Amino acid sequence: MAPAPQKPTTLLGPEIRDDAPPQYVEEKPLSPEDILQPATFILRGLEIYTYPPLPDAIPSYKLSRVIHAQGPATHAIDIARVESVTRVSPRTGDLVMSRRERELYDLQYWQGLLGGPFVAEAKPHGGNRTLGEMSIARAPRFHRGYRVIKVLKPEQRASLERRGGKVKQEWWWRVRHISDGGNGWEWGNASGDVIARQTAADAGEGGSAEHKLEVVEPLPRRTLDSLVSMWCLWMWHLHIDAAARESPKGWSDVKRIMQKPRDPSLPAQGGFL
Repeated sequence: MAPAPQKPTTLLGPEIRDDAPPQYVEEKPLSPEDILQPATFILRGLEIYTYPPLPDAIPSYKLSRVIHAQGPATHAIDIARVESVTRVSPRTGDLVMSRRERELYDLQYWQGLLGGPFVAEAKPHGGNRTLGEMSIARAPRFHRGYRVIKVLKPEQRASLERRGGKVKQEWWWRVRHISDGGNGWEWGNASGDVIARQTAADAGEGGSAEHKLEVVEPLPRRTLDSLVSMWCLWMWHLHIDAAARESPKGWSDVKRIMQKPRDPSLPAQGGFL
């Protein structure tokens, strides 16, 4: 019986063929439970960088659409975490840095009609990379600001209802105007601790505002990814809300137009001639 052919080798190990798939070498697998230290993030178009961004830095997150370029007709924006990957080049054997995207959430938004409440939801792209499905809504009566609410799966809600009693609405964070009167928002947890501050600084004439999120507490990766995603969803709401205020088209405008006396010089509208 003939011996099995030996794979060609080099001084660096087995020979790498040009048509072989790239070999990925990660120093440590990224875990959703890794604790990440406080950091500041800045939005630059489709990408979110750790601030201040270095010249050749890769973004920490990436969006599928530019938030502040969307109108009310857009209802979905995807957000992904960007990971750096080191691979061995099949041609040269050198280490090459590249990046790959891990989808986190499908952000969804619908503007409120005629003064009704808006709908802001974040639906996870599967896996355990996030805290699960969430939504943003106004805080209950006697509470200020808004809350990021935990959305229960149908089977979870059914299980709780079978045990009897009212299903309590759980929430992850509250969102309020910065307490010192500044032009920004504070993100706090149920214990009352501020975990992040959101600001938007005017970049001057002809420039777009700089949107930042300063995370002031160490957070697990899963929690940080979810927080950054909800920050983007909240910025989207603020953008749509501000645009609607600049060009109001609510029920008050409809009533004002209907109550305005008709110009007698204009022909009658409707009816039969």
